[in-house]
Amino acid sequence: MGAVITSTAICLDQDTHSIIELSARAGEDCIKRSGKEKKDISLIINVGVFRDNNIMEPGMAPLIQQRMGIHLTYEATRYHTFSLDIINGAGGVLNAVQAAEALLANGEIECALIVGSDVHPSKTKTKLFPYSAIGAAILLEWSNNSDKGFQSIETKTSPSDYIGASAFFDINKSRKDSFKTMNFENKPDYPERLTAFTVETITEFLKLYRKDHFLDPSKIKLISTQPWKGFSQQVAQAAGLSGHPLECLYEKYGDPNSSALTVAYHDAYTAGKLKKGDKILFLAASAGLNVITGLYNM
Repeated sequence: MGAVITSTAICLDQDTHSIIELSARAGEDCIKRSGKEKKDISLIINVGVFRDNNIMEPGMAPLIQQRMGIHLTYEATRYHTFSLDIINGAGGVLNAVQAAEALLANGEIECALIVGSDVHPSKTKTKLFPYSAIGAAILLEWSNNSDKGFQSIETKTSPSDYIGASAFFDINKSRKDSFKTMNFENKPDYPERLTAFTVETITEFLKLYRKDHFLDPSKIKLISTQPWKGFSQQVAQAAGLSGHPLECLYEKYGDPNSSALTVAYHDAYTAGKLKKGDKILFLAASAGLNVITGLYNM
């Protein structure tokens, strides 16, 4: 038993650089692809990190819900929608799956929509912003079939105080322009250290998966975040994932950050590279250092 992916969608529109608009468009397309209606959505989780105008409160999820027009007033019926933000960089999608799965499992909700996008807070396209502004959405439902859906989600954070990459806005420096600014700092050795930590962690998790899920690593298809070109191939090769057939999507999409896993899955699925019975390993690696994996059965 587990949460299954009913549909996905991405929004590549260039006429907007708003997390609210990009996420809402992807969400609406995702619902349409699933054959559901907006009223069927019981939970909306936003995983986008960077926000329009650096808005801290309210959360982005209620604003996305408002833009999508989903249950804007409370009525005493079986239909209602709760929305919240879960922020954990590139791994936020898998954290959102964990939260949604808990509610799906006990019957509290029927459908969960996970959305996200990362935009420059000025809502303009700028070369100084390192992430691709792509809206993405995943719709989850519950399956009583023990061989389907998410089987396990594992997390490991480096015990050192090394972060590697960070983003911030300085109110004292930017003052009234703080709502549209963002500063980034990356350590020179960040790519090397994140790759090494990811390989170490994946190797450890694969031992666990082999023991608990009788998983053959040679059968795994890897859906990975893409912080730079060649990352997923390097990790797959070093970890012995010889059956990994999916190409790096960095040249096609850049780094969508919190949307990367959804973008990679959607691209592979729509291209016919994923089929019933496939064993998929979702992998998110980000600053912290932090690695999250999700084992999924198609």
